[in-house]
Amino acid sequence: MAASLSRSCARKCSFPRLLFSLNHNVAQSSRFLHLSIPQSKSRPPSVCLSPDKSMIMCWHPEPEHPYEHTLPLPRDKKELEVGDSVLKVQYLLDEKLKHNPDGPTVNELSQMFYTSKHQFYRKKRHEKKTEMIKYKPKDRDGF
Repeated sequence: MAASLSRSCARKCSFPRLLFSLNHNVAQSSRFLHLSIPQSKSRPPSVCLSPDKSMIMCWHPEPEHPYEHTLPLPRDKKELEVGDSVLKVQYLLDEKLKHNPDGPTVNELSQMFYTSKHQFYRKKRHEKKTEMIKYKPKDRDGF
């Protein structure tokens, strides 16, 4: 729809004026949509046309989810080990990393953050710079 508008207006007006007119149409259409639909969320989704019939507008509020249909997260170790659980994989990974005294290895970090292993190695050039900054010889008075 916008492509056909841009082609028809390209001959008549310059590019900044075209952008202004498109933004103006969107703003008017959104105002019309908010005025035409009440604020109640219990109403089903609706579809309408803008006043100038250049856009199709859709209104679909997020449905409320009743508290009665929710379930608590399992906290017992036995519940996580038994059956297929979405949380089981993360729980096993946390247990594996908990016993490592030095923290996760470079390979584990690269798998967790989906990056290359080179980002997690220490860079000696930075360590040398910090050592040189820390080392300041004392000024000594002459004899």
